[in-house]
Amino acid sequence: MFLYNVVYTIVAGKPTSEEKTWEGAEGLEWTLPTPAPFHTFSTPPEVK
Repeated sequence: MFLYNVVYTIVAGKPTSEEKTWEGAEGLEWTLPTPAPFHTFSTPPEVK
């Protein structure tokens, strides 16, 4: 199944049309520096 998915994606897959795929990302993981510190947040963030 894995090899089928790989081959199918290579043969029939289409490239992304956007240059900046992650531009609209709004998750908490995108607010952290790289590499992430050991204690990420001093107070837990509010999740909506």
